[in-house]
Amino acid sequence: MAITDRGKSWEWFQSWYIILTLGFGMTHFLAFFYTGLRTAKWLWVAFGGVYLGLIIYFIHRANQIPTGTPMDGTTVLLWFGPWPIAFIHAFIIRKEFLMLLDAKLQRGVIQDDRLRTKIKAEYGVSHNKIDEALVDFKESDATVRVSSMLFSVFPFSPQFEYYFNLNGAVRRVARSEDPAILQRAKELANSEDVLKALKVASVVDKADGGLGIYTGIKNAYDAAKNKDRKRTFEADPQQAADAGLKAVALSYMIATLYPGSVPDKLKLFFETPAGQEIALFYAGVEIALPFTDNLIEASGNWMTQLLAKSGNEESRFSEFAGSLPFEQAKSILEGLKHQIDSTLTRVKPYLDPLREKVAAIAPTALNIADSTTGAVATALDVMPFWKFLGGRLAAEACVIRAMRGV
Repeated sequence: MAITDRGKSWEWFQSWYIILTLGFGMTHFLAFFYTGLRTAKWLWVAFGGVYLGLIIYFIHRANQIPTGTPMDGTTVLLWFGPWPIAFIHAFIIRKEFLMLLDAKLQRGVIQDDRLRTKIKAEYGVSHNKIDEALVDFKESDATVRVSSMLFSVFPFSPQFEYYFNLNGAVRRVARSEDPAILQRAKELANSEDVLKALKVASVVDKADGGLGIYTGIKNAYDAAKNKDRKRTFEADPQQAADAGLKAVALSYMIATLYPGSVPDKLKLFFETPAGQEIALFYAGVEIALPFTDNLIEASGNWMTQLLAKSGNEESRFSEFAGSLPFEQAKSILEGLKHQIDSTLTRVKPYLDPLREKVAAIAPTALNIADSTTGAVATALDVMPFWKFLGGRLAAEACVIRAMRGV
């Protein structure tokens, strides 16, 4: 049975280092230097040092023996003893070495792929705008790390997987690297509808046109730190207005990214892992934490209440999204309200761990020491969660459509 997905032929070819243990007891240390340095496993390098030390000591003892005098048992043991031990040792580490080498090579491919995507984006020769949007987010970025940690609170959230281009989206959704699916997804990624969705996802993070649209994490952080303040739609109308506007923006993205009727669009959206993620982010961070009292006091219809308090979504949406039509979002919004209410019902039992997670991770992720409103707002406003999650949604929507031929 093969140890890796690369097959037995590759595995035995990479196991050539075992031959070094057959060099008449003088080269076995090289096998451990090679495997240790190739995989950054410094314990194996240390073993190689031990075997080399035994060879050096053998040579030293042998030089002390007068000419014509036979070697004593200890000297002979120093020569022959490590030889079979090193040979067996090389086989023992073979499985781990092959796994580490496979992982390192895969990591190298991913790093090369990211560099290639980034260069193409910088020089304007990228295959699609989705790659250009996602490649800006490194796995170590605060936006990515905070998103991953937030989703970890909910046991029903999809397993978070980082990727930076359409190739990664194909691997996540299709669980393969099908070239046909990737090619079709790239074609869809260049459509006008996808570009509009990406635009909305990007500008929703910005304080555009004086609307003061702060990232959801700011709202969540303030709610987590100020547990005693009243948290209702009525008590914070500006925050409610921003949450309502983001509901419209999300509805518009769903309308443009997915084909078919309104029920078909919503079904595909919630079947998309990134769709489940952005819905959870919206429900948990934009509504549940900032408006905890609404969730506690009422038994449902939270979205209807929120939108009733959020003002004129149509004019606000047109103000920051330009000429993008509001009508496309209206019908989706009606269906989305019920889905988000269901998501809020599932999120509600996890409010305390979610609040604790936000309070713990926000200062660390953003390298800020104080929690004053100004400092937090300034730091968190630059974290483009909607651009990141919206880019992933656009990528996976294209993959879903490519897989289903729609």
